[in-house]
Amino acid sequence: MRGREVTIPPMASDPENAFLTEGGVERIARLARLSLAPGEFERLVPQLRSILHHIERIAEIPDAELPPPEDPPVTPLRPDVAVPGDGREELARNAGSVVHGHVPVPRVVDASR
Repeated sequence: MRGREVTIPPMASDPENAFLTEGGVERIARLARLSLAPGEFERLVPQLRSILHHIERIAEIPDAELPPPEDPPVTPLRPDVAVPGDGREELARNAGSVVHGHVPVPRVVDASR
């Protein structure tokens, strides 16, 4: 975002930040459905504080000292050409099984939650 002044709120890597406590890390782990042993929370809190402190230091670098952004590489486009057939034969070859013209898939929503 060059040419436009952007105000970034200060990061709260101070010890008072609720996310940088064992309880905060435990809550984030629970929301992310991560399974952590109780001792891991004690180890992660200082590491997260260090990471956030490093990000704060990076944010202090003036935009004038940053290199100009590079143009992204050109994305090659393939021709949009219709091919005959409906693809059912290819689907049947690639699928593990086909039932009544459809490919059964595993349930992705756990009914117990």
